[in-house]
Amino acid sequence: MTEPHASPSDDDVAGSDTDDVTDTPDRSSTATHDSRQEQHHRSPLASQALALLERARTESGVHAGALCLCVSIGLVLAWVHWLGLVAGGAAVGLVSPTRTRAILGGVAFGLLALGAFALTLGETTRVVLEMTPVVYATGASAVGLAVLGSLSRVVL
Repeated sequence: MTEPHASPSDDDVAGSDTDDVTDTPDRSSTATHDSRQEQHHRSPLASQALALLERARTESGVHAGALCLCVSIGLVLAWVHWLGLVAGGAAVGLVSPTRTRAILGGVAFGLLALGAFALTLGETTRVVLEMTPVVYATGASAVGLAVLGSLSRVVL
């Protein structure tokens, strides 16, 4: 009788145990090798930009300056168009050292933009706050769009 599929031989089973043990270091060395190849294929300008971004994430003085620049540019962009909230959140997120701080920075940027908007209303702030459904949408969109932009940190 012939079996429909062949069973593995003893050599294959024994070989698979040793392959699993030796396979793990090869994968990590391949990943390291691939990242080195990616760095080789980057343009000098991209390498400099990534080095500057890493410096802004790690050095506190540079981080503070980059954060102030990103917030100010983001507020100007948000003043012109609502997509500025996404761009400002993305900028704040990119200079953040961790993903958690990027998201918290996006929330803070959204609240700052919302506060700046409230200050520009002047005496009509109380009237605007009484328009409850619209105010909820305004607050949620200001914070939500900034957090959406700050999720760019997950990619880079």
